[in-house]
Amino acid sequence: MKNEIDPLDTPLFGDKHTKGFAYHNVGALFRAGDPAIRFRLDSHYGKRGGHIPDMQTSGLLVAEADQAIIDQADYLSKTYGKTLEVKTLTDLPSLRGSLVVPYINLPEEVTRFNNAGIDTWGLHPELVHITKNKATAHQLFSKYSQNGFEVPDHIVGDVRELPGFGHHFYHDILKRYADLGIFDFKPGLIVRAAESDGGYGSCRLEVHKDQQQPFQVFNDGVPEPTNAYTTLSDALNHTKEYLLQSANSKTDVEPRIVVSRLMDLADSPGLSVVINNGHVTSLGWNGQVQAEGGNACIGTSSYVPKNEYTAEFQQQYEQQTADNFIKLLKQTAKSHNINFDQVSGFANVDLMIPGPKELEYRRRLGLTPETVYLAEINPRITNFTDALLALEWAKKNVGRITTRGIVQSVAAGILTIDKHPVPKDSTIAEYRRKIIDLDQKLEPNGTRVLLRMPDQPNAGLILSGNIDTAQKELALLKN
Repeated sequence: MKNEIDPLDTPLFGDKHTKGFAYHNVGALFRAGDPAIRFRLDSHYGKRGGHIPDMQTSGLLVAEADQAIIDQADYLSKTYGKTLEVKTLTDLPSLRGSLVVPYINLPEEVTRFNNAGIDTWGLHPELVHITKNKATAHQLFSKYSQNGFEVPDHIVGDVRELPGFGHHFYHDILKRYADLGIFDFKPGLIVRAAESDGGYGSCRLEVHKDQQQPFQVFNDGVPEPTNAYTTLSDALNHTKEYLLQSANSKTDVEPRIVVSRLMDLADSPGLSVVINNGHVTSLGWNGQVQAEGGNACIGTSSYVPKNEYTAEFQQQYEQQTADNFIKLLKQTAKSHNINFDQVSGFANVDLMIPGPKELEYRRRLGLTPETVYLAEINPRITNFTDALLALEWAKKNVGRITTRGIVQSVAAGILTIDKHPVPKDSTIAEYRRKIIDLDQKLEPNGTRVLLRMPDQPNAGLILSGNIDTAQKELALLKN
């Protein structure tokens, strides 16, 4: 009888191909946005080399191969112990028979590569298309919503009609609070374009009744208000215009938005899963590092509860949310005739833990107080999982990249920092040299520090192992 390999030990990117390239198509996350902005995003993030498939020949596929990308590829080659090639989209004819791993495996990307004789790796493109879109996904969430894994109050509509239906939704929420005898909730709205991502392409509207201009709007999850208005109508008009010129600029592609109420939340963890030919492994909750006072994600980490309250929620709901998320993905695949046994890729769901005021609101509505809310699904590689794949490469000579190795990296501890200050007197080349020296110093004790985004004045870093030690050592680089 032939011994079967444990799915945890099966090569994640398979054995079919000899050439493989990572394609960091971040711009595709905003497919209803300005094409020029999308191209700039692809060009900027092309040097982030985490999700590279481990083949005989491996490398980066980028929009433009500028010197910054060449230098970063050289650094990664030395860190990973394998020479990485850099290819551009104009090289596609020479990559026939290769495997490309996009950041997000959208249908249009699959078509482009398949037409060039190139395979892609990632969730089934139809599954990506359905779950990425916030308007479509919220309709899906509502269908499968259940206690412990449910969507909050929301409404879906056309961005061009926001001032009308947003006004009604807001006042309906205020009336509900009044009917329930709730007067200490901070009123407000969260407005997200259907094709927004990670807080970008969204607006948060808060009402501060003690201010002369009480209606404050925060664009893209920033911690300080972008504008303030005396009336709700003006604030909603600002939000409409901002979304029209950002994530929803092409209303012929996607005009819808999702409007939900501002809630009292204790924390917002993420949950990622690895899928290898239908076998799903949860990576558990991860923490989102957010700008102080804002709600846009600026980094990720292994989940560390903020207090006893969130620790209890993690203990009670971490496995349950994983089970429900997997069930949701499988049910969605089945309803669209997708064979889940042939699905491979990463998927993430952003969650929201209700705070004490939200629990009281639920009690007064007659609902089971405790639950975990869904914010959005990210049917793709994320900041967190891209970093985990980079750490797998950095282990060197570990063999093929597997789910088991990724799980072990999560257990070891991980922190990604999107904006770490580069010393003012250092060039990027000098800073990279300092990171190399620091990584070599800490590696014998199982701690790693990798440079993932060589930018100034702030660089992107990956820390693994003893995070406290790594951060203390990094602080010394400023001197």
